[in-house]
Amino acid sequence: PGYYRDLILVSESEGSQQAIALTVHVKAPQRDIAVSVVNDQGQPVANATLELLKQEPSVVVTQGVVETVPVRVQGRTDAQGMVQFPALDLGSYSYVLAAEKHTSAIGSLVVTEGTMRQQETLTLPAQAALRLAPESPVLGIAQGETRSLSIQISNLGAAPLTNVVITPPGALPWVYLGTPGVIPAIAPGQSIEFTVFASPADALPLGSYQEYLTVAADGGQSRQVALTLNVTSHAARDVQLKVTDLDGAPLDAGRVVLIDQALTTNTIAGKDYLLHQQHNATVDSSGTVTLNALAPGSYNYLIAADGYYQGAGELLVTPGEAPESLAVALRPDPFTYEWEVKPINDVQYAITLNMTYDVKSKPELIIEPRDWDFDPCNPDVLYDTLTVHNPSIIPVELTGFTLAVPGVAVEVGAYPTTLDAEQSMTVPVTATLTGEPGEGRSLIDFNYQRVRDEKQVSFTFTRSAVQGQLHPHQEYIEQYLIEPGTFEAGVRYRTSVYQPLNLTWLTLTLDTIGSIVWTEQTAIPITLTATTPDFVTEGRYTDRATLVVRGDDGSEREGYVDFVVTKTDSGLYLESSFTLGPIPYTEQEATSSGGIYADKGECNAGNSASGGDWSWSEHPSGGKFIGTYEGNASPRPPFPSTPPLVQKEEHQQVRLELQQRALLEGEDFLARLSMKNITNQDIERVTVYLRVKDNTGKWSSDKFTILPDVAAGLGTIPVGESGSAEWLLLPNNLDLSAPEDFTVQAVIAYDWQGSSYRLETLPEAITVHPSPDLKLTYRLPLPEDTCEIFNLNLIVTNQGQGAARNLRLNSVQPQIIQNDANVKLGFNITETYINQVPQANALDLNLG
Repeated sequence: PGYYRDLILVSESEGSQQAIALTVHVKAPQRDIAVSVVNDQGQPVANATLELLKQEPSVVVTQGVVETVPVRVQGRTDAQGMVQFPALDLGSYSYVLAAEKHTSAIGSLVVTEGTMRQQETLTLPAQAALRLAPESPVLGIAQGETRSLSIQISNLGAAPLTNVVITPPGALPWVYLGTPGVIPAIAPGQSIEFTVFASPADALPLGSYQEYLTVAADGGQSRQVALTLNVTSHAARDVQLKVTDLDGAPLDAGRVVLIDQALTTNTIAGKDYLLHQQHNATVDSSGTVTLNALAPGSYNYLIAADGYYQGAGELLVTPGEAPESLAVALRPDPFTYEWEVKPINDVQYAITLNMTYDVKSKPELIIEPRDWDFDPCNPDVLYDTLTVHNPSIIPVELTGFTLAVPGVAVEVGAYPTTLDAEQSMTVPVTATLTGEPGEGRSLIDFNYQRVRDEKQVSFTFTRSAVQGQLHPHQEYIEQYLIEPGTFEAGVRYRTSVYQPLNLTWLTLTLDTIGSIVWTEQTAIPITLTATTPDFVTEGRYTDRATLVVRGDDGSEREGYVDFVVTKTDSGLYLESSFTLGPIPYTEQEATSSGGIYADKGECNAGNSASGGDWSWSEHPSGGKFIGTYEGNASPRPPFPSTPPLVQKEEHQQVRLELQQRALLEGEDFLARLSMKNITNQDIERVTVYLRVKDNTGKWSSDKFTILPDVAAGLGTIPVGESGSAEWLLLPNNLDLSAPEDFTVQAVIAYDWQGSSYRLETLPEAITVHPSPDLKLTYRLPLPEDTCEIFNLNLIVTNQGQGAARNLRLNSVQPQIIQNDANVKLGFNITETYINQVPQANALDLNLG
């Protein structure tokens, strides 16, 4: 089966010829086939992808030159596990079958003769998936008591979990199970809870105990729960701190803050907040601070005294009758500093807009036909040049050039390996007459790049640039939205999430499972959950989650959520950002041909190639050539373009990036810190970062965008010299209907006299007023619209509580950031309108 193409020549006695280019499509017998996909549990498998590849390829035969073309079809099963392929050629097919929660399968099937629809059933091995929740529980318990916690085992796979074994931590014999340690089976989608009991003895030392509980099942499935057991006492105790300088002399002024690491519920203005309890006291004239009746447990302390480095550390209060005592010596500050946070009027936002321009172009090379008229009276060698044109806007890589002419031996000279867009080249050839000449062909093989799935799909990850602080024993949750950009109407898209490989305690969870039809109103919620581990060493950690969108039309696109986790001595911080994945490209092979018409005349019949010739000129509209023939014989007509059996319309896509800045008057703040070294030694490795608290003392750095978003490195401050840094604080969408107060501190880390120190500045108060919330919506022509000049529409909507004043928009010319096919294109902004009114400056706009 395939396409067969050849010339029908009609000639008359006087030698005049006419030709007809005939194409015959030979079809194989066909039959409809329906394939049911089930798993080894006997359940239908929905959304399974089945790809069939015919073992006998199709052919395109042009005047005896045979090209083979693979016949490939793909489908996806419906909710009942059924996929249908209409009108498949009879014969043998190889298949690849894949689905989530299953092991992929390969094999072969045969479409046989018949009038009814053929029914086939394929089987996929199902997989089990063991999950535990919570993964890092914390249990507080007093000596001599018994307490319990529940842990849930879930099977998120498609096969049952069998022989599930629960193993408590062997190092903690006072931790045991309240249920049997072996569960025979857990069905797909089923969850089972088990209970863990803890009974520390009265004599067990107080403190925090951390061990792993393991759950395992057949097939190598295994998960662990990180148990933290804080063993305390009920007895309250006084705490006494002695504050001195480095020589032991008491400091008679200062303030002490003791922060309970355990969370308690506090009611503030009618609302309940989960806060760390704070105890405040003032240093007396003897340098002593007394805090009464504190519950046993872990506390953080801060001691501030004018002219001295701030003291900080951890205090463990244990049961006892005598006061718990601690001596703290403060070191004099090696520098003076000035710290201020002031409101500013102007703020700017950076906008990066990614656009995809689709070029529906399939490169075809034109080889000018040649007439060779050999003169047997002269040496039978003819020197000629063949001209090859590339009228497309896509460069091609040349992989082969052959000429096959009956009765003629042809030697091809040197030619370049690439032919650029809208360019031509000449190829020298030497033709030697060896027999009776006839009609032949010139064939040029070439490669070019095209979009792999020929689709237009993109999506955005709204509010991707997020910063937040993480706290031990707490879950950090951030909400995002996946919103369609470009898509095909009626196609069902399925979104999958591939979690970070290293930072396994970061999890992205989709609220919408399965495939859905996208519309302009589609917004898919996705939740980031950070289950903060108990122990993270200082440093910077990076990881990536991958979002994959697959359409039932075979389209597939990726996007990446990049995470940066930074641990310093002041805390653990998380940043995220989103990048749309590259357009998937593949290399396409192709062949173009031209005619060689060789003839042999009588002696003195004339010069070589005198029987006729072609001349070519570019069409006024561009992109194609016009050929004119002059000579004795009639020119041969070209073959019509005949696509192979499974040939689709080809696409090349170009990714553009438009950088813009939006400026407006806003409630933003400028923070400044200046330091001066007042010692006789250099202060080294100075770094500074900011943190923010709300009026309840809760960390609120995630409510602001702080620029720069990394710690400021001041390096070394020599003796008597100064160093400084500045930051912009941009309130995020706080949804305020009334002003709200915050405090901002700078945390200074440095090395001095061979030791490392950290200093927190005094908090600066700021007030944030209701702010605007601008939504910028960009609209482009629909994918089916063909255009070279197009409108990019921007709609600005204020969804906030405050007005956006003096809004300005600055743009630069768009840049091409991905052009795998090297399409010959460029883009420029030529005109700009505001509410249909043309603007004198197309790149700098004042929206009022």
